Amino acid sequence: MRKKKSKNKIIYILVIVVAVVFVTMFSGCTTKLNSYNSLAYFGTSINVYAYTTQSMFSKLEGQIDEILDDLKKQVDSNVVDSDVDKINKANPGESIEVNNYTYEIFNIAKDVFNKTDGAFDPTVYLLTDLWGFTGRFFKANYSKTKDYDRDFSEEGSYLLPDTKYIEAFKELVDFSLFSAKEEDGKYIITKGTKEVTVDGKKYTQQIDLGGIVKGYASDLIYSLFEKNRIGRGYISFGNSSLSVLTNEMGREWNILLTNPRYNKNTEMSSTYCSFNLKNNNISTSGDYERYYEIDGKRYCHIIDPKTGYPIDNSTITITMLGDSGAYLDAYTTAYMVLGYEEVIKTDLTYAVCYEIDGTIYAQSNISGFKITEKSIIEGTIK
Repeated sequence: MRKKKSKNKIIYILVIVVAVVFVTMFSGCTTKLNSYNSLAYFGTSINVYAYTTQSMFSKLEGQIDEILDDLKKQVDSNVVDSDVDKINKANPGESIEVNNYTYEIFNIAKDVFNKTDGAFDPTVYLLTDLWGFTGRFFKANYSKTKDYDRDFSEEGSYLLPDTKYIEAFKELVDFSLFSAKEEDGKYIITKGTKEVTVDGKKYTQQIDLGGIVKGYASDLIYSLFEKNRIGRGYISFGNSSLSVLTNEMGREWNILLTNPRYNKNTEMSSTYCSFNLKNNNISTSGDYERYYEIDGKRYCHIIDPKTGYPIDNSTITITMLGDSGAYLDAYTTAYMVLGYEEVIKTDLTYAVCYEIDGTIYAQSNISGFKITEKSIIEGTIK
């Protein structure tokens, strides 16, 4: 995969899963490759690699743990009494005091919500849960606990929800009804006022900021690198968010994006494109990480706020590059909802795969972008 004379190390973005071969020690100096790895946060694998001294990295590890612990306690909706948990349990219109990270992430979400005409909307949370894509469904001890829960089919697919719940929960989707303010040194979020009743049970608006937290965490760790003048390495948050500095030679990384329709039983490549990158952030969203199929139709975890259903617009995956991982996470989700034709019109830096009449196309404005999978055709939509 890597030519002998190449000076660009390779990062395989398996919707951003990283597999890299490093030179771990430099002769004549104490700088070496150090790594931080964790599965304890946000239901994903976290990998931080930095070329620095062991003493410096030991200091960083403590700071990284502190950041991730604080984020989990504040923003993880699955943590009892986190800020988001308190908001979701609050009464309609109730105001909740929150911590700084929650406040900042909320404001990023609101900004992207406004800029994308609601395509990114954290209040789809109950719909995401209804369709079977929240964290509780991926635990080994899953059991039905909600009135709208269903069984899994013999093939492992989650049975489709009752339309009465889809229509009811769609009525709860409106992030504009939530607000945030800073007052007397405190951060306050006021919950939206909508509520619905299904079979005698009331449901209020609920939010999930998990679509931003990985990119936000990556931004914070990237800032630690800059503060400590660490310029070589990368930060990977599971399958969605990546921040790259430079490789050990101080040069660009070679980035490979996963083939969204890869089938190991064919001659397809596991990646579909490549480009070089340094000192930047990457976020990817797609319909192939969390999904199930029923009668040949794919249902993925990205919910269209306007329909209440998983997206169905021929858009397969979107990758974006930019200064803020948190914003990129929100934008990739939003444009998966809006569709490939809309992302092509933006000024954002992107790569998109879409399917028309059974043919997969890839299109990008990333400098040096090259399609490497022969079954994927270069798109020409303007």
